[in-house]
Amino acid sequence: MEAKPMDNESGFKIEVSELKKLSDSLLKFLENNCGSTVELKSDYYWHIPAEKRYDKYEQPSKLSLGQLSHDWERLQQLAEDESLTVTFSLAWMGEIFRAIGDTVSPSAKASE
Repeated sequence: MEAKPMDNESGFKIEVSELKKLSDSLLKFLENNCGSTVELKSDYYWHIPAEKRYDKYEQPSKLSLGQLSHDWERLQQLAEDESLTVTFSLAWMGEIFRAIGDTVSPSAKASE
């Protein structure tokens, strides 16, 4: 299923069921090709504030430092106690997924 364009030029809608299906498929690929553990090569990353990240007309100049191990620690706390779940946890997971995508060799082959 393709992304559905919104009325403005900058956004689109994604079906949560499709996001879940794609996430499951990507995690299966990762497990089949990289095993049960992924080693991240770096712990720190540059973070662009959300209000600047999607502004295509202005190059961000204010960056902050993020830490993957800190993001992971917070995600693990959420897994232990679902009452702690906050929407920003999606951003933390996004940073972990980005780091995995940057780490996994592009030569990893999909299982048949």
